[in-house]
Amino acid sequence: MCKVTETGNKHYVPYGLYRGHGFYSAPLGTKAGVTSDDLAAYWHAMTMMFDHDRASTHGEMAIHGLYVFTHDDSYGRAPAHKLFDLIRIKPLGHNEARSWDDYTDRITIDHDNIPTGVTLTRLID
Repeated sequence: MCKVTETGNKHYVPYGLYRGHGFYSAPLGTKAGVTSDDLAAYWHAMTMMFDHDRASTHGEMAIHGLYVFTHDDSYGRAPAHKLFDLIRIKPLGHNEARSWDDYTDRITIDHDNIPTGVTLTRLID
């Protein structure tokens, strides 16, 4: 007689697109002694972070876009949430995503409404 040790089904998501937001405070960074070289190293680490952290629980995670808003004033020219709203990902509707290619034509950036004094730089193509 065969003993059954598991019940139910194992569910998985074949592909997921995650959006994350990060923040850097220039006034606090300056107080802490953060240099432009430190900030450049941080951005470089962000572009490579999943390449040096492979694990079966992560699948094949990759960053397909890294957008940095830079202000000409250390206290900022616009609230972060308004800047984040300038980058939009159109939903797929009822379709299931199977790869990054399902999203490549669904990401839009509203360049016309980037506030004066704010620059948008894309670090990953």
